[in-house]
Amino acid sequence: MKVKIVKNRKVTIIIEVIFMESFLLALLTAFIWGFVPFLEKVGLSSVEPTSAYLVRCSGVIMGALITMYFYSPFSSIAKMDFKSIFFLVLAGILAGFVAQLIFYKALKTGEISKIIPIT
Repeated sequence: MKVKIVKNRKVTIIIEVIFMESFLLALLTAFIWGFVPFLEKVGLSSVEPTSAYLVRCSGVIMGALITMYFYSPFSSIAKMDFKSIFFLVLAGILAGFVAQLIFYKALKTGEISKIIPIT
């Protein structure tokens, strides 16, 4: 990979804005991921982790469908190659299913202040 050094102030500003946008998005993501477990802990108070997971997934599916409708044509899924589909499905199974269920079990049985720093 080649890095091109540009001595144009306009390009430098654009690069800085792109970095700042990425940084702010990452910061917002960290805030949301830090806040959501409190909601999940309350939601898990009277529900088994597997049932809670199913309800949570329905929210994820609704959000994904709405996002796909407004920002990306559904035809883009048909253009995905097998390798991309395989690894995304594998990641979904591991992170979105297995790890989430384990996290819910830990959250239901443990103290949130001790679980969140580990995750």
